[in-house]
Amino acid sequence: MRQVHPHSLSPGCNVTPPCFIHVDLDGLWTLAGCYGFQEGSSFEKDPVFETGLPRLLNILDELNIRATFFIVGRDTLHPFKAGLIREIRSSGHEVANHSWSHRGDLESMRPAELDEEIRQTSEAVRELTGYNPRGFRSPGYAAGPCVLSSCARIGLEWDGSWLPTKWAPLLRWLAGRYRRKVWKELNPDKPGENSCRGFSSQYGRNEAGEPGTPVPYHYLTTAGTALDTEPLTRAIIRLPLATSPLLGVPLHASMGMLLGESTTLNGLEKLIRQGRPLTWLLHGMDCLGVDDIRGRLPSSLASSRAFSMSWEHKEQFLVNVLTTLKGTTRIQLTSQWLEIPGAIQPPGMGFQQ
Repeated sequence: MRQVHPHSLSPGCNVTPPCFIHVDLDGLWTLAGCYGFQEGSSFEKDPVFETGLPRLLNILDELNIRATFFIVGRDTLHPFKAGLIREIRSSGHEVANHSWSHRGDLESMRPAELDEEIRQTSEAVRELTGYNPRGFRSPGYAAGPCVLSSCARIGLEWDGSWLPTKWAPLLRWLAGRYRRKVWKELNPDKPGENSCRGFSSQYGRNEAGEPGTPVPYHYLTTAGTALDTEPLTRAIIRLPLATSPLLGVPLHASMGMLLGESTTLNGLEKLIRQGRPLTWLLHGMDCLGVDDIRGRLPSSLASSRAFSMSWEHKEQFLVNVLTTLKGTTRIQLTSQWLEIPGAIQPPGMGFQQ
């Protein structure tokens, strides 16, 4: 039986900010596109859905926490996965849009093609669950003007892709380093090449902003139509993901497990003391241990610390962080919070671009 060790805020803290728990439900198959190896059977036999998602739903149910799950549209085509997505919604969680195919090059796509990539997922989720997604997150946090304008055209209300960190160039380099290692392992006779394209905007660009996690804001887009024949000005709300106040290091679960529980909780504590809305992100892969994915990844990727932790270690981390957040913040569904009068400045005030 797991032990829970919630982190306590320092005495004298009297702020209770809203907190949103976000889950990118990226299946194992999406790693093939991210790191440049063959998908194989990972879409049909996906441990993220078979093992990881039931674990996470159980933890959230035990803690009485409701989260927002970002769905990759292609997964709605799989009957077993579709059933679990329905269960997510029927359990009181929110479902949001995470693109159709989890491509890393959304920002460089033609407008009509980009609109279809995003709209198709919203339509599939609505048909499956009866709920029309209101939020979006771009794969790799790569949402620039083109993606945001597409979201506005389609009618999405908010975006959670904003990772306000000055470390984006380093994170892109590290991700590219793993892609190069995978390529070298799988293609030893083709040194220097890499078939994995489209991640130049991964982790965002020039959006570090102020130290720590900024406040949500209205982003003004010139949405227009897919062909830009009738330009319209629309606003979409941008929600920043949690980053540490001083260094701007991402504090989402995948990074937090590498930084360590104490470092993660200390960073989150400082953000909570600021009283600002806090968005904490985890991924489906965060609910899988090394034994759950053994033999499913190239060895150059599987040997990395990110993919070699035990489920027991990850479970303890997730439970402790979620328990701490529940005790020190007001955990809410994102769209419900945005409906509260005064939660964010109304359109027409404080626009940023």
